[in-house]
Amino acid sequence: MNRIGYILSAALTVIATSCFTGIESTPKISSNEVEKQKAETVTTPEMELALRLAQQPITQWTTGREYVVTDNRIKLIFSSTPAEFIPLKGDTIRYVGYKQQTSIAATENVVLQFLKKNNDKDTLHYRIERTLDELAQRQSVTVPFTVDLTLISDARKVLLDKELYILTSAWFDTDGQRIAGRKFVPVKVTDVKPASEEFPIGIVFCDSLRTAMLPVSAGLTENKRSFAAIFSFTDPKLKYPAITPENWYAIQNGLLRIDMTRDECRMSLGAPKDVDYGRSYSSTYERWTYTNGAYLIFEDGLLKRYRL
Repeated sequence: MNRIGYILSAALTVIATSCFTGIESTPKISSNEVEKQKAETVTTPEMELALRLAQQPITQWTTGREYVVTDNRIKLIFSSTPAEFIPLKGDTIRYVGYKQQTSIAATENVVLQFLKKNNDKDTLHYRIERTLDELAQRQSVTVPFTVDLTLISDARKVLLDKELYILTSAWFDTDGQRIAGRKFVPVKVTDVKPASEEFPIGIVFCDSLRTAMLPVSAGLTENKRSFAAIFSFTDPKLKYPAITPENWYAIQNGLLRIDMTRDECRMSLGAPKDVDYGRSYSSTYERWTYTNGAYLIFEDGLLKRYRL
């Protein structure tokens, strides 16, 4: 295995850390899934960039590292702190180090320590049921209900002013509200901002019509919101030279045109919920049904009727 392939395979091993409340701070995947991912991994420039946008292991944390709070439920991990000192959504906390505390099982577990921004007196304690040696072996350690601002800063340095092609029409405005977008169109990254705990990197971009945002996950992941699943460095149209300009415009805007192929319709609307097949004396039929009630009728592989 070449060096990049080895790094990609190693990065796919996501190990969860959790606090005493039972809150998972990173997702879990089985060993079978890891092996499958290793076997199927193909190196692309988008995947290599996604690797650069990953959470850092705790061994790389330095004093002063800042996190913005995304959910008032952060009180669950700082339950030993008086309520008046617990940060709220939108507040910033900074990492000031750790201490070790003996657990019931007589292990020396780590307690991460933070200070609320503009408050140097009341220390916040996040107790993790792991030893320092165990945490040092983790690919990453996250703080629940926060976004790591170092991650956002690193992503901004990599992505700002970069020209990309977007692969989804599920856009958001800069306030996080869902809006209708276009797919397979060129965009320019204008900013990177904190988004959510699950999808921390909010990539702000503009196309020829407006400004929008897409939150993506950190690192190389298998979910549909990873950078490699949402953005491309090259024009997707190059992969489909047979698609006419008229049909490509319809695909970009989530529209349909009579006599589009099944692949073109799938690219425009996505995969259907159900597919029914039929046959007449001279033709074959397919009926695609979507969850919103839309349906498409194909004859011999070409779209003949539809309702959106």
